[in-house]
Amino acid sequence: MDTRSIVTCLALWGLALGCSYPGIVYAEDTSVADAPTDANEETDGAEAGNPCTSPMDCAPGRYCDTGGTCGAGTCRKRPDKPSMSYAPVCSCDAKVTYWNAEYAAFQGASFRTGECPALECAKCPGGSTCVGVYETAACIEASKMTSCWDKPAGATCEGAVKDDLKQSSCTDMKCISRCQAILTAARVWPNSGCTP
Repeated sequence: MDTRSIVTCLALWGLALGCSYPGIVYAEDTSVADAPTDANEETDGAEAGNPCTSPMDCAPGRYCDTGGTCGAGTCRKRPDKPSMSYAPVCSCDAKVTYWNAEYAAFQGASFRTGECPALECAKCPGGSTCVGVYETAACIEASKMTSCWDKPAGATCEGAVKDDLKQSSCTDMKCISRCQAILTAARVWPNSGCTP
């Protein structure tokens, strides 16, 4: 290999590796795309704003915003700090009810409006809490309908409807709202005569 070939080779490697050598002028290489400016963005189509159908289609730090339909969506940046208000949404896999849409997005989940259907507590994904509602005032374990909930630390019942699924506590038979029951993991049974 002659000296000119060695210099050309060094120049090309220097350009590729971002090195600089005194006396060598590098030609601008327009065939290489600039690196993403956001550390969370990928060059494989997973940036914010790109289409998605599940959170797996989005880069870390993003979630798939389906507009509450669980269909096709758009990758968006996760919120920095979620709301603490009560407005339940269900994950698109129907396994976890999140405290609200902003908290679900903060956790990276796609979701639809409303609570998820009942699910065995043994199947609650990590980080979620099992909440049970018994069919009658007897609060018999076999009659318990359970669901998995994920709520932020510091969650409140702000935004809850006062008569939201009126219930009575299995412990003291006092009326308790659905939100309060979930927030405190109270054992409850449906009681339409209750006024929380």
